[in-house]
Amino acid sequence: MPRIVIERRNGVVTFDPNPADAVAGRDAVFWYNGDNTPHALAPDVGSTDKWTVGTVNPEHSSSQVNFQTAGEHAYRCTMHDNERGTINVQ
Repeated sequence: MPRIVIERRNGVVTFDPNPADAVAGRDAVFWYNGDNTPHALAPDVGSTDKWTVGTVNPEHSSSQVNFQTAGEHAYRCTMHDNERGTINVQ
């Protein structure tokens, strides 16, 4: 199960790994918040993906997201607009 860690490096929030890899219909992706502030993840603007995860508090994990379609899936933090990542689904 692919895990993406939200962390702060030199004052900048990053997602690790970025991009993350998953297999369509098999892997459930989740985010672990290793930062000291809440985050919430959703598909990036313009995406046709329909998933969202609610607020992920520090030291907690999100709900799981299963991707059924192969391709590059861009996401963002809805609380902090400059925080973005990608999941490559095969």
